Amino acid sequence: MKIWIREGKFAKKIIYFITGLLFSIFIVLAILSSLNIIRFGQTSDFIVLGVLSSTAAYGLYDYFRLKRIREIDKRIPDFLRDLAESRRAGMTFTRAIMLASKGEYGALTDEIKKMAQQISWGCSISKALETFAKRVDTPLAKRAASLINEASRSGGSVSEILIAAARDTREIEEVKAERRVSMISYVAVVYIAAFVFLAVVAIVCSTFLPAMIQSNISELSSVGGFSMGGGTDVNEMLSLFYYAALIQGFGSGMVAGIFENGDYSSGIKHAFILVLVSWIVFKFLIHI
Repeated sequence: MKIWIREGKFAKKIIYFITGLLFSIFIVLAILSSLNIIRFGQTSDFIVLGVLSSTAAYGLYDYFRLKRIREIDKRIPDFLRDLAESRRAGMTFTRAIMLASKGEYGALTDEIKKMAQQISWGCSISKALETFAKRVDTPLAKRAASLINEASRSGGSVSEILIAAARDTREIEEVKAERRVSMISYVAVVYIAAFVFLAVVAIVCSTFLPAMIQSNISELSSVGGFSMGGGTDVNEMLSLFYYAALIQGFGSGMVAGIFENGDYSSGIKHAFILVLVSWIVFKFLIHI
């Protein structure tokens, strides 16, 4: 998974292919089930399994991708600070990057080593930094690469510029961390609301709905065809609540992702969790 994540756009294409393939397989099974070509499973179950498998694949990829981005962005200020210290000691940028490649910067270490290797092969600093920014592909990394490039071309107190940049990027990371912590409460509210809705629906389907049907059965049994129609109405109402819970779970998951990171892709993993819980409740507790 980590190797794929480092490959950037190629990894994303692979994940899109896997999610599309998994979803397509279960949709085909759902169609075959609805046409009675296959005799196992329910059509709705195949659709739900298609959603779960595709969201699980992409959600897992997105989780590790965001984790890697955070780890890299967290260490960029340290990298800039060390470059500044090396420049202050009189080293050239080439020598400063070579020295930094021997340090430990977590997830950023391998990327710095690749950049140092390119420079050792005769690649210019500007080209190596451009490649580094494209490979890492985070806004903070691109900003740092651009800043180092500009500082390497300009004169003056380069070390002071890099120290100021390190301080600035660290403050940006602290603001992001504070935002993530503050948003946890909003994500929790979304989960609580989703579980409350699911609990209410489960109680209605397992307790109130059968009781209401049973209490009215003697009164409505005089109507022709009720035995079949009444059973059909109960199943239709159960199915309605079932689909409502699944849709509400998926939608709540996407909203939780927006609260967490400000984009829908982060909501995929939350959608997977809430849809899975809804499906388990209806299949194994309500026995739909």
